[in-house]
Amino acid sequence: MPAAGRAWPVAWPIVALLLQSFAAQAAVLIEWRRMRAGHRPYAARCR
Repeated sequence: MPAAGRAWPVAWPIVALLLQSFAAQAAVLIEWRRMRAGHRPYAARCR
């Protein structure tokens, strides 16, 4: 058990990075679906 207790501070940043990457992927998917649906707020900026 003490080994697991010592490993937690090391694992927390990894868990936080995983959650952040999942949130970023979800946001990208939502934006991609929105663009596919026809709403293109970035079209004027890209061209």
